[in-house]
Amino acid sequence: LLQSGIVLCKLLVKIVPGTDIQIDNLQAGNLMTKRKNISLFLQAAADYGVPENLLFKPDDLAVQAHFYRVTRTLFAFAEVTNMDPDYTGPEFDFDKIIKELMNKGIRRKSSIQ
Repeated sequence: LLQSGIVLCKLLVKIVPGTDIQIDNLQAGNLMTKRKNISLFLQAAADYGVPENLLFKPDDLAVQAHFYRVTRTLFAFAEVTNMDPDYTGPEFDFDKIIKELMNKGIRRKSSIQ
């Protein structure tokens, strides 16, 4: 469901009430359907305030071309929620997340080996 864009749309609708994404009309299916769903999320995320240069492209997720870009967009989206006075969910704390991961021994793989 993540690859289809449906989970991302559901997340966005939950965090940004009033978004005009019709969750009940979303379908998982072929590549074109996935791209459409993902594009809905990306447009709504941009409207919410995620900078354009931090948004991934639909194929980065739909065909898992560049998943790190998807992660970058989600982190940026979470940071925008921290600046939204109407958002009442849990606070996103990047530094705390990284510290917890490091304490668990999870490290980013270096591209230089």
